[in-house]
Amino acid sequence: MHNLYRLRRFLKPYLSLTIAVMFLAGAGVIIELIMPKMVQQLVDKGIIVKNFYTIKQSVFIMLLLAALEMIINITRMFLGVRLMENIGRDLRNALFASVLRFSHANIDKLKTGSCITRITGDVAGLQRAVDVISFFTIRAFVLLFGSLFFMFTTGRYLALLLLPLLFMIVILILFFARRLMPLFLAVREALDRLNNMLQENLSGIRIIKSFVRQEYEEERFAGGNDNYTEKNLKALYAMSYLMPSVEMLISMAGAFILVFGGFQVIEAKLSIGAVFAFNNYLLIIARPVMMVAMMIGIISAAEASAGRVLEILDAEPAVKNPPVPLSAVITGNIFFKNIDFSYAGRGQALSDINLQIPAGSRIGIIGGTGSGKSTLAHLLPRFYDPQNGCILLDSNDIRLSSLAELRKKVIVVLQEPVLFSGTIGSNIAWAAPEAAEDAILQVSEISCLDEFIKSLPLGLDTPVSSRGSDLSGGQKQRIAIARALLCNPAILVLDDSTSSVDLQTEKTIETNIKAACRETTLLRIAQRISSVLSADIIFVLDNGKISGFGTHSSLLSQNPVYREIYYSQDGR
Repeated sequence: MHNLYRLRRFLKPYLSLTIAVMFLAGAGVIIELIMPKMVQQLVDKGIIVKNFYTIKQSVFIMLLLAALEMIINITRMFLGVRLMENIGRDLRNALFASVLRFSHANIDKLKTGSCITRITGDVAGLQRAVDVISFFTIRAFVLLFGSLFFMFTTGRYLALLLLPLLFMIVILILFFARRLMPLFLAVREALDRLNNMLQENLSGIRIIKSFVRQEYEEERFAGGNDNYTEKNLKALYAMSYLMPSVEMLISMAGAFILVFGGFQVIEAKLSIGAVFAFNNYLLIIARPVMMVAMMIGIISAAEASAGRVLEILDAEPAVKNPPVPLSAVITGNIFFKNIDFSYAGRGQALSDINLQIPAGSRIGIIGGTGSGKSTLAHLLPRFYDPQNGCILLDSNDIRLSSLAELRKKVIVVLQEPVLFSGTIGSNIAWAAPEAAEDAILQVSEISCLDEFIKSLPLGLDTPVSSRGSDLSGGQKQRIAIARALLCNPAILVLDDSTSSVDLQTEKTIETNIKAACRETTLLRIAQRISSVLSADIIFVLDNGKISGFGTHSSLLSQNPVYREIYYSQDGR
């Protein structure tokens, strides 16, 4: 229960609502406990002695109590649902806010599918636990101890004889509680893997179909699904032993009451009504015992879910804001000093990187696949921090700047742009929602998107589906470039972000950016030589190191890595 206890802060804003739910649950249970006493009175003082007034009075009171219990339970259910949903909403909001604060390293570790499972499935499990704890716990507690109290007042000797059986039930429940939690944790982890697999397949469905890998992916998913089913069955099999075992012990207690209660009636030590009441209290005790048995499964699963939720809430972003951010104007001078970087669990991605880039310059960065080009781009806006060395912007370490201010001035346009459901206009203005339509049209023209927009009947208001699946790769890349330009960055990094655009359009975009953004420092990361030919300086990366730098002509004559890339592209 340690993890669930740590989440109590989400209950605090609704403390009065929680108390109301628990109070109503207790009130309803007290009425249930009074009912067997009413039955005893009906039998002993009404039916046996043929007192019709007592019979009518008892029945009338029982009907009133039943109506009152119904009203209490309906009110409790309304309040309980509100409590459960409010806490679920707050948990999802807190988890989503935590995920948004994560750095790329945190996402790499947790995986997207796992985050989705925790925000949805694990929170749903915790909501069930809130309902169980706020209602069933108080109900079970009052029913159990109230029934025991009335049992002892009705027949102390018989109640004492029942205690060992009740003790055995408690031991049984505690035994299963210890076994169930690791089993439910394994279920959630298996579901994580299944969701990750499902997300990969849905995101890459076109690739799967292109390479006719449906059968392979079906088998892979079936394997993950079988694993999830197996883990689930283990947990459910363990649960399935608990309920029948508890039912057997309660049946034994019922038989025990009939035998020993019958002897006491014969010996005139107990009335028939008392035996009726005793049996009813046993049936009432059976309910909280069954509730506890059911709660063990729900709370064990919730404890596992709480641990997984806390893993997100407790996670510290790998990249943090400085305690007192430095306020400085970024003009675009960039210095990489002795940079070493590696991703978790992998080899060195960058080694001893030293670069000096003047403000307003046009820089090309080229290299083969896995040479570290994109990693270099990801370090500038602090998506990751290097293990060694530092990056300076205008002589200031970027780790001293506010992340928000840094990322407003250092914009990276990725090769695979992300578009959101909405319109073309809303996607361009996504990072600057207050931008005027004229400004949106201006950056659309710079990114060679204007003719495409004009060809659409709705223009900027043309709907865009999720992830831009109804647009071509080149159109999505140009929307992403327009989005970046609208932010008026001091440093613009194009990470192979024109790879899906034809050469002529790429040259036009480059010319437009040069004319419109004269003071912006531009870094072009590319695999195509043609994309960096006009750069002031070209840096060549090879296996995470700078192999050379210079102009196109100097590198072609002096740098073997650049020369190999150039000739592998037929000299173009």
